[in-house]
Amino acid sequence: MKVTAIEEAQNISSMKVDELVGSLQTFELAVSERSEKKNKSIAFVSNADDEELQNDMDTDESISDAIVLLGRKFNKVLRRIDRRPRTNVKNIS
Repeated sequence: MKVTAIEEAQNISSMKVDELVGSLQTFELAVSERSEKKNKSIAFVSNADDEELQNDMDTDESISDAIVLLGRKFNKVLRRIDRRPRTNVKNIS
């Protein structure tokens, strides 16, 4: 538990009530200013995670589409190679 004391090094029993109330008000003002400074540092919250996640998903989909297209083109090239007559092959018949 924190214990806070009046910063002035005076005997509280000899202080006037007005002085004590003034010291208390000054202390409360200083504490509220400190808490406002702490709260101000948490003012901005970013939504970048959602945007990055969406961009990553779009990128994954485009990569998947590119891989599928590459596979189709590769299969098409293989079929063309199989259809060509081979000129260097000797006839064994």
